[in-house]
Amino acid sequence: MSITILDVLYERAPELRGQKSIPASEFDKHKLPIIADCQSCHATLGAYNAYPSKTGDIRCNDCIGDLGFETVKEFNARAMR
Repeated sequence: MSITILDVLYERAPELRGQKSIPASEFDKHKLPIIADCQSCHATLGAYNAYPSKTGDIRCNDCIGDLGFETVKEFNARAMR
């Protein structure tokens, strides 16, 4: 199962987990998008259903295939390069 942008945010800021709403400033602080579009099918995505891909773009659940990251640690290692 691939991770979502929201999974990345929760890993970076665990105190946000379980909150009913998350300020946009938190996404900005962690350099993560709140809203994105799937680079394959162009669906509009929120952080909860936006999957970062190994190609550097964001995809939806239907389009991520085997291009997604399995863990936030894997994503962070690739993103920090």
